[in-house]
This record gives sequence, structure tokens and C-alpha cells, in this order.
Amino acid sequence: MDKRTHAFFHDVVAISRDFLSRVPPAGNEPSIDHTLKRLEAATGAARAEMVQRFEALGTAPPAAEFRGRHAVGMNTVGILCDRVTILLMKEWALRRKEGRHAEADHLLETQVASIVDALADASPGDPTLLNKVSTLTAEVNGDSWGAAYFGLLASNLLMWETQEILYRGDIMALPGDELRLYIYWFSRANMLRNECISRCERLFWS
Repeated sequence: MDKRTHAFFHDVVAISRDFLSRVPPAGNEPSIDHTLKRLEAATGAARAEMVQRFEALGTAPPAAEFRGRHAVGMNTVGILCDRVTILLMKEWALRRKEGRHAEADHLLETQVASIVDALADASPGDPTLLNKVSTLTAEVNGDSWGAAYFGLLASNLLMWETQEILYRGDIMALPGDELRLYIYWFSRANMLRNECISRCERLFWS
């Protein structure tokens, strides 16, 4: 385990949680479109500050022994960053929506901590591992690790909250136009997420 990398990602998690603590969880949203607009506004307003905070952490150049190895399976920095952001969404939802603080604390102390440990032990992998064969393209603002990571965090937040409407409500009661809008948006959001994962991997080792 690389101690500098562990400290780096420990700080990344802390900043991510601070960002999420400012985002009000969805209530009885009137539509998926309403949720998207609310969250896109929130993430857009916070983007410059959050990217600056991630970039202020500097880089954590792993020791040569880590650079010389190859990642095992999907245990890459990019994919592990995706996993940790999703776990942080779950912690945020348990704490802010459900009031299940003990479960949120346990998740943070076990699953999130485990991913941070894995990140500190990660080796370079293929940044195109999750790339899809598609005519769709995705553009990520900025070409720094901090920008790529915040793009991933924001994308997963939007996908988590819009999927909540589908999971917790009656999908058959949703208007057809709203479902088509969601499918259209989700396909593009997933491409953006995958591009952010690729950039997190590539830029971390560059």
C-alpha cells in the first residue's frame, strides 16, 4: 500500500462528502426533468470550487513499484473512483434521506475505507476498459484529474437521484414522454461517466 496515495484518496473522500452534504436530497419531485434541472444547477454552481479543491490536493505520484505493475481485473484507479463515489451516494442517502446514521457510519468505516485501501494499492490499468461501442460521444470539461473526478462524482449523483424516482415510484404511472426523456438522458450520462472513469485512470498515472 502506498501511504501517500492513501492519504490523497482519504482527502478526496472528505471533499466529496463535503460537496454531497450541501446537496439537498430529492423530496417528492414532480418529474425526472425537475430533478435533473435542480441537480445540474447545484453541480454546475459548485464545480469551480470543487475542482479547485481537488486540484489543490496536488498529485500523489505512486512509488515506482506501483507504476511497474499492472492492474488485476477491474481494480484500476478509474473504476475504483467510480465505486467510491457510488458508495458515498449510498452513505449520503442513508444519512440525509433515511436518517440511518449508524448504517451510514458503518458503510463509511468499512466499504468506503476498503475502496480507499484498494486505491492506495492500485496499479495502472487500461483506461478504455469500460468504453462502449457507440455513436454517442461525451465531453468532459477540463483536462485535469480533479475535473475528471468531479465530473464522475456529479454524473453519479444525477444518475443516483433520477433512478430513485424509478425505483421508489410506480414506473408504469410515469408519462411516456418522461420515460423517453430519461432514456435519452441516461444513455448520454452513462457515456459521460465512462469518459470520466477513463480520464481518472489516465490522468492519475500521467
